[in-house]
Amino acid sequence: MTKISRRKATTLVAGAITALGCGLKAPAVWGQSTMTKLRVGVVPVLDAGAFFIAEAQGHFAKERLEIEVTPTPGGGPSIAALVSNQFQISMSTVTTMISGVAEGIDLKLVTGVSGAKPYPNDYSAIMVRKDSGIKTGKDCIGKTGATHLLQNLPWFCTRLWIDSTGGDSSKVSIIEVQFPQQQDALLGGRIDFAATNEPFMSAAMQAAPDKLEIVSGLMGTMIPNTIVAAFAATQDYITKNKSVVEAFARAYGQGADWAQQNKNNPEMIELIAKFTKLPPERLRSLIAWPDYIRAIQPASLERIAQTMQRYGALKTIPDTAKMIYETART
Repeated sequence: MTKISRRKATTLVAGAITALGCGLKAPAVWGQSTMTKLRVGVVPVLDAGAFFIAEAQGHFAKERLEIEVTPTPGGGPSIAALVSNQFQISMSTVTTMISGVAEGIDLKLVTGVSGAKPYPNDYSAIMVRKDSGIKTGKDCIGKTGATHLLQNLPWFCTRLWIDSTGGDSSKVSIIEVQFPQQQDALLGGRIDFAATNEPFMSAAMQAAPDKLEIVSGLMGTMIPNTIVAAFAATQDYITKNKSVVEAFARAYGQGADWAQQNKNNPEMIELIAKFTKLPPERLRSLIAWPDYIRAIQPASLERIAQTMQRYGALKTIPDTAKMIYETART
């Protein structure tokens, strides 16, 4: 499991942010003296759709926030940047946040970002070759599967699926294969099943419908209606800047509400295509979308933490209810 202690934060952040380039500033509608600058780390994936919609629709500017966005490659570097004060608020997977709190980092989740519903509305799935003979976890024993990272939410849910459908995940090899390479790895026989996510899930199924199939939903199916990602800040920053955090959560919430109600809306497709760099036709053909959320249920975090402990990622479970700041409770 990746450690994200303060001592490692600076090195992680320097490499990640340098590689990804400079942040982009949202236009200000008031004079500079009336705007609060806020450095925000965002993973530029489908889950972040509501953030970019809130930005494009001017909700942050209306709250007098000048957002400086820095794309980040994922959970660990995002939280490392937060800890080392490179960001004031950052998006990350909740598994990384739970690990960070368990290691002593005083993080607070200030708003939800994305969630997953059960199959057939799950935007993650177990995908197999049709000739693999895999229908349940029992069929996976002695075979090789893939997730895009080890010890993250899809990896935990893959093991849950194997163990809850007659298999034994300790007798299955699970390796790292990034989402874009999973289709070729399956078709080439390198792996027998993959924990996939949108938009890669739809792309693979549409490219090879005669050779690939989905046998189960994943994140929202194994941990029903789970939270996947959130925005967090340190308690120290919140204590000193409560009104700024509240303004950020209000603005984001307006984007989340609109995004949740307008999936496949042409305006939303255009905005999502712009930041993800995906062709609009790919977005229009998605099998499923993330839920765009703002409220975080303590029970959802607790279920994830219990699963992490079950599979050796946590020695003790932190108080997950205390991780949720007041702005993320409504």
